Amino acid sequence: MVYIIDTDNWTVAQVQEFADKANEFTDAVNASGEPWLDAMKRIAPQTDVIFAVWREPSTWRGADFGIIKGAGKLQLMSQAKRSQALRMIHIRLLDYDVAEMHWEQFGDGRAQNQRPGHLLSEHLTTDR
Repeated sequence: MVYIIDTDNWTVAQVQEFADKANEFTDAVNASGEPWLDAMKRIAPQTDVIFAVWREPSTWRGADFGIIKGAGKLQLMSQAKRSQALRMIHIRLLDYDVAEMHWEQFGDGRAQNQRPGHLLSEHLTTDR
């Protein structure tokens, strides 16, 4: 599942900065003409952390914020004595369901949602 970021203590400026980064990246991809999912398939493997923002009318700011990819890496880095450069992107998504789909396809959910090979694959051989 998408890691939801606790933003209760964020200032309006922090919320705006996060949203601005997501809008800038998302708008650039959309303006490129490359289909969104194709762009994500290309970009996600080269990225350490993917942050996301999506509409959530029930919150005071009208949006929720989460980590699609790299939550564990960020947690480890917060405990490390030395910092490490990370490749990060911020993306804007429609809603939580779309964020969850991105988590499964491009983020930390990939390892948890690997499907086994064809049921017959263990019985097939290449030597004849």
